Amino acid sequence: MFNVHPELILQMKIEELLEYIIKTLVDQPSEVKIKKEVNELGVLLTIHAAPEDIGTILGRGGAHINALRDLIRPIGMKNKSWVSIRLNLPENDIKPAPIKREPKREPSNRTSTAKPTNKKKSAQTVDDVIAGDLDDLKI
Repeated sequence: MFNVHPELILQMKIEELLEYIIKTLVDQPSEVKIKKEVNELGVLLTIHAAPEDIGTILGRGGAHINALRDLIRPIGMKNKSWVSIRLNLPENDIKPAPIKREPKREPSNRTSTAKPTNKKKSAQTVDDVIAGDLDDLKI
């Protein structure tokens, strides 16, 4: 899709690099825009993209956006600047994640078939056991 020589990547500005990476991921690269804000805290890079591509940029469990942050942050540190990435989510398209609930368990009317084991066994001696076994033989 995009052919960029590795030496050109090294010469790119940090926002150009981020834009290049994101455009290779999404279905609508023409919609991707990176807005750069610099203040006393550092650099904030805000990603604007088509609503259909937001999930791709985020990745499962935030894997893609976290990987981008892990890639961009050290580049900023090298330039003695704190770099943060924010994904601009369209407000109308945000749907809350469904809440996973366990189904309520109804009390069971069945009674337990197991017999209680509260009976205390009397202490038997070896002679009692042998005598019991001999009685069972019926010779």
